[in-house]
Amino acid sequence: MKRPSANLRLFNDGRFDDLAVAPFPGTVVTLTLPTDQEINAADVLWGSEVNSTFEYSHVSDEGLTFRLRDEASGFGNRGSGDELATKLRNLITSFPSEHVIIDFEDIDVASASFLDEFLAKMIKKEGTFTFFSKFSLRNMNDFVRRTADAVVEQRLGG
Repeated sequence: MKRPSANLRLFNDGRFDDLAVAPFPGTVVTLTLPTDQEINAADVLWGSEVNSTFEYSHVSDEGLTFRLRDEASGFGNRGSGDELATKLRNLITSFPSEHVIIDFEDIDVASASFLDEFLAKMIKKEGTFTFFSKFSLRNMNDFVRRTADAVVEQRLGG
């Protein structure tokens, strides 16, 4: 996955300085604003509307497309499954009426632990009918599909 380059603009004595910043997955950006006065976010952001590039990068004509290969480099444990489930829940919260496509393209192997944490828990929480009316699973190979079927069946007590 190609990572974009980034620049950091710092306000320093009334000037803006551009500093090159290396892109790191999971980088956190902190912005500190004064709390003793009202702040207009659009003014602080040079007239830009407040939105998330992350969120809009998933929007397509079909709804939201969540490509697993673009979101993580490994699909072998509960930790990565939980992390991606959190990302997906946050995305859905921002676009609650959109159909969601979970795209497994180029995912050759996913562990039962990952699929339980990422997929089966979400299906159980949403309910099977509700989940499959709101979500589509695409490009899942036979191995991953069989593993997912077994994990979901076990999670749902079938």
